[in-house]
Amino acid sequence: MILQFRKIESVILKNQREIAMRKSLVLLALAASVGATSPASPYINSITKAGGHHGATGSFVLLELFTSEGCSSCPPADDLLGEIARRARKTGTPIYALSFHVDYWNYIGWTDPYSDTAFSERQRQYAAAFNNSQIYTPQIVVNGQDAFVGSNRSKLEAAVKSELNGPPVRPITIELVKNPGKNSTLSYAVSDLPENTVLHLAIVERNLSQKVNRGENSGRTLRHQNVVRYFETVGKREGLISFELPQDVREENCSVIAYIQNHLNMTVLAATQIDF
Repeated sequence: MILQFRKIESVILKNQREIAMRKSLVLLALAASVGATSPASPYINSITKAGGHHGATGSFVLLELFTSEGCSSCPPADDLLGEIARRARKTGTPIYALSFHVDYWNYIGWTDPYSDTAFSERQRQYAAAFNNSQIYTPQIVVNGQDAFVGSNRSKLEAAVKSELNGPPVRPITIELVKNPGKNSTLSYAVSDLPENTVLHLAIVERNLSQKVNRGENSGRTLRHQNVVRYFETVGKREGLISFELPQDVREENCSVIAYIQNHLNMTVLAATQIDF
């Protein structure tokens, strides 16, 4: 489904060990050559947790799917993203998937419960960067640079394979501390944030399903992986953010995905994730 719009606005979006007080302390190593902003620059990804080490060296893939439960073309793309996300999680492959549910199809009969105007605006940022006058669903964006129909399996698999073949470089370290509870805080510290870049912090939820009673998908039960339930963009190397998750969120199915992006050309420079 395609939506025509006249004006595109560039928006930078806002949105084990201390048992008694904190749920987790993690060190997420994101890869980036210090000061590099070229789309061709390779990045490394690894994760260090308190009490152990787990990670992989090499490149990464950051997948952003723009989708809607009100769009009849979207379920195949949702299923494909879910398949890739589950396989990556099982094998430890550095593929980080985010499902952004847009709100511009809500008017046609079904209000997507996971949709947010901010996610529609994020898609418009990409349209502006790509000099496009249209936004549509399902659209997938790979590492902030390659965008196409999200249900195109052959193209997506080829893009993922290509991005994973990049050589390693030295990492940027991000430290995250999350206090327990849906009304909580997340502190972060980045060893380096290259020029013209921002840090995105997304909380995604797995294993969601929704019975759709109206609209183009009426009568269907739709299943989703890595639905974005909270999204925040920061431009400083360290800080503290407060967040409140929706009451229906199951924290045991949540992860934090952190990624560094050039806000001028939208290139994603590094990405990683950690479970709650």
